[in-house]
Amino acid sequence: MDFFGEGILNVLRDGKPRGFQQLLNEVDFFHNNLRLHLCRLVDQGLILKKKTPSNVAKIAPAPITKKMLYSTNFAYPATGMKSL
Repeated sequence: MDFFGEGILNVLRDGKPRGFQQLLNEVDFFHNNLRLHLCRLVDQGLILKKKTPSNVAKIAPAPITKKMLYSTNFAYPATGMKSL
């Protein structure tokens, strides 16, 4: 696994789902690097990508948009990766 994949997994290993912008702030990569490596990790089955409603206001009839959340679904040591 490369530097970017390890950085993303280190942030997500606490099990808390994060949106793209939150991940971008935490890993400090360029936007395109993060997007590329998230796709690779999802394709490898190492992280989950889940759509959730981001606007659930009951008063305003605004359209409900979908927000992507990324998280791990495994015990970190089981991957054989070393923690930093």
